Amino acid sequence: MRPNTAARILAPLALAFLASCDGTTGGYPPPPGPYEASPAAVAAAKQPKFKPLVKALMEQRKASAALGERVGGQIPKDYGARFAKANAASDAVTKAVAAAQLTPEETAQWQQISSMTDEQLQAALGG
Repeated sequence: MRPNTAARILAPLALAFLASCDGTTGGYPPPPGPYEASPAAVAAAKQPKFKPLVKALMEQRKASAALGERVGGQIPKDYGARFAKANAASDAVTKAVAAAQLTPEETAQWQQISSMTDEQLQAALGG
């Protein structure tokens, strides 16, 4: 094969590849929108049985968010304390779910509830 033949074959392929990498997603489909909880999950989150679980989940998310915060691009000096707090908050969620003794149907509802955004959870708590 002559060198010019390879260039004639590869050049259109390279151009086709580069053309497919348009936009901000590099040619891939855009990410899905935010999770939308079912009306049943939103209603369940407002029930007294789920409120302590929702509160524990929100505390866990808050502690996890604080764990990821950096000061001037550096890991903060109290990182160990933040890690312990996030770990304790995760344990609290696990213990609250175990203590609630959820039925299989309630477990399915909890899975949907735990996928809700912070704003949705806050609305479910009435705040």
